[in-house]
Amino acid sequence: MRKITIIGICTFLAASLISCEGRKVQNAIGKMRVINASHLSGGVNIDMDYKRVYATDIEYLNYSLFAPYIATRHKLHIKDIAGNVIGDTAITIGENKNYAVFVFDSSGLVRYRIFEESFITPKGSYYKMRFLHLSNTAPMVDLLDGKTGALVHTSYTNADYSEFETYAANDSLFYIVNESATQTTIYSQPMRSFKPGVFYTMYLKGNPGSLGIDSLGLFVIENNQDY
Repeated sequence: MRKITIIGICTFLAASLISCEGRKVQNAIGKMRVINASHLSGGVNIDMDYKRVYATDIEYLNYSLFAPYIATRHKLHIKDIAGNVIGDTAITIGENKNYAVFVFDSSGLVRYRIFEESFITPKGSYYKMRFLHLSNTAPMVDLLDGKTGALVHTSYTNADYSEFETYAANDSLFYIVNESATQTTIYSQPMRSFKPGVFYTMYLKGNPGSLGIDSLGLFVIENNQDY
């Protein structure tokens, strides 16, 4: 992940935390990040309340860290690398809440979804994972545990997603993506560790038959509870 620099937020928060008499006040804060799963966008950025947030665009298969915002209703514009508006909406940031903006491709168009991220730490030797189907052209798919063959999610099409669900941690685990209709394996993930107490966001990206950065695969974002 390339580090994304945030501009304007610190100044915005500093101004918001000082009253007109110069006394500091305590404002409620929520956080939001942006995840770019869209190859077609070329890169994405956002304007929050008509102010550009990131100094550089978030490239494909990159994501921002969580940025703080005053807990209130905000105007949000999501833009591609050319400045075209992908999304024009409003979002209400809740106190101590976390949100993620996903930008992805769907049938040749750039779309977005906004989720609230529920980071309730898994207890014991468990991790939590959210799975999303964000591939532009992949068919309906099933997600399977590659070691046991157990079905994890079934019949996911573009823009489908799960909540954060709990699984047993394993230091040598992998997932398989099968086409639902034929049970043909279209992607097998390299072996990796899924650690206890950690949150994972895993999405299906790319296009079947493509090569290079836009090849079909599973992209994984690892977060601990302090992220």
